[in-house]
Amino acid sequence: MLQMMRIPTECCYSSRHRPATASAGRRDLRVGTTIAVGILAAVFWTMGVPIALRAQTAPAIPSSKPDAITDRQPPQFPDAALRSEQHAKAEIQELIRRYCAALESMNASNVQSLFRARVEREYETQFKAMKSLKCILEEKSPEYITLDYSKGAGVGQLKFGMKRVIRMAAGGAPKTDETIVTMVVSRENVQSPWLIDRLR
Repeated sequence: MLQMMRIPTECCYSSRHRPATASAGRRDLRVGTTIAVGILAAVFWTMGVPIALRAQTAPAIPSSKPDAITDRQPPQFPDAALRSEQHAKAEIQELIRRYCAALESMNASNVQSLFRARVEREYETQFKAMKSLKCILEEKSPEYITLDYSKGAGVGQLKFGMKRVIRMAAGGAPKTDETIVTMVVSRENVQSPWLIDRLR
């Protein structure tokens, strides 16, 4: 009889603990699921950050649309002969400007640096008789009679207008001298400067 009574007791004991075992299983499943989700989230975040950074720092893909600046045609330069002519005339124009400035300085050495021939003493004599000198060049470009620069060495003859306003050391009213200067110039080679050979 006792044996028969133990059976229901064991059965009842087992049946009372089954709900607890199932509940624990569900808790274990939820904990496992949470851990798995956390691990996957960490993996995706770790992989996603470099991808996002690469997306932010990736160079922009050039557009196929035409650009108003980059698609401009390069400037068309004149041929070598014309460039050489422009360069020679620009250097001669600078020589004329320096000659005018040297006259205003009333320094014979400054004038001599622009001539091939010895003219320093001649200008010293002129400057001694002057109190001041103002040199004004005509705005119009010089008129070239001849200009040869094709072989490196060059020679040219040109005319230009120049006005000088002179105050003499002896006193009196300023004197104005307007003239057309004929200048002969030359250079030894492309690297050497143009110098004045003579004036008329």
